[in-house]
Amino acid sequence: MMAAKKIKKRAAAGFNPYPMELSPVFREKIWAGRALSRIYSGARPYKTGEALFAPDTGGEGSVILNGAHKGRDFIQLVRRHGAAMLGRGMAAAHNGVFPVLVKVIDCGEKLSVQVHPDDKAAKKAGLKSGKTEFWYILGAEKKSWLLLGFKRRISSGEAAKLAEAGFITAVLKRCNTKKGEGYFVPAGTVHSLGPSNLVLEIQQNSDVTYRLYDWGREKSSPDRRPDIASAIGAVKAITAGRRIAAAKKKGTFIRSMASCEFFRVKEAVLKKGGVIQMDKTPPLMVFAAEAGASLLWQGGNMALKKGAVVFVPAAPGRFSIKSRTGTRLIITELR
Repeated sequence: MMAAKKIKKRAAAGFNPYPMELSPVFREKIWAGRALSRIYSGARPYKTGEALFAPDTGGEGSVILNGAHKGRDFIQLVRRHGAAMLGRGMAAAHNGVFPVLVKVIDCGEKLSVQVHPDDKAAKKAGLKSGKTEFWYILGAEKKSWLLLGFKRRISSGEAAKLAEAGFITAVLKRCNTKKGEGYFVPAGTVHSLGPSNLVLEIQQNSDVTYRLYDWGREKSSPDRRPDIASAIGAVKAITAGRRIAAAKKKGTFIRSMASCEFFRVKEAVLKKGGVIQMDKTPPLMVFAAEAGASLLWQGGNMALKKGAVVFVPAAPGRFSIKSRTGTRLIITELR
């Protein structure tokens, strides 16, 4: 028994993490468009509404697509080697749970008006965590829009009455969306994505959603009925939801778009031939909004296809991103 334990410890000590490309997990949605089918093999037009990377909510998970651990379940690897992949402090703080979920959402039609609880409300309901999120607009048409937060302070009683009557959208802020914008959506913020938006979502690794209104779809789909009581309990009258304008700067640069206790999101824009070098970073999730870049580290390199998601472990040593044609990446620091 002692010998087996020693062998297991030596195996764990010899684990060498490296940048890992992750496979998408597809989810079919009633509101799906066809954009994901143009990016990911296996996604179905007007059926696949979401592509998830590193879901840690039960069910199917992402598989590693490259390197020594190709074919292995990513979350199971995190469970076993969390200290090496995330750093000891972060692994202990999250108790084996991978903290961030990356999702690409294809809005063929408008999504339900909904809200997510914060950690306190979620744990009170017996859930592991709440859900704060960030949206990056990958694509939008001229009349694309979203709803984010209340226009004015509102009581829970008034919000409940408006939701029950189907008029909750009348008191929500409407924003016209543009490619390259960001939106920070803290837990407790009522929101909805409108049609013809392709969105990258960075979020706490949680599935919890409470609907307030579903544009009449609940009449023909009982499983989409609103849960107004739970939603109102999660709603915050005043939240810090905000819009981050698309970058106007030219050339190669990195800018911070959103930062909270759960993650920090940066946009990296590289001109043709541009290079970004990084060293001693926390664990990262790198999303390729466009093709044309390569990730290079000691011992390996990887071309990043459009839509690719790569986990970069904590402190892998210096690595760099090089652009062959000009590209954009969204880099998320885990916390």
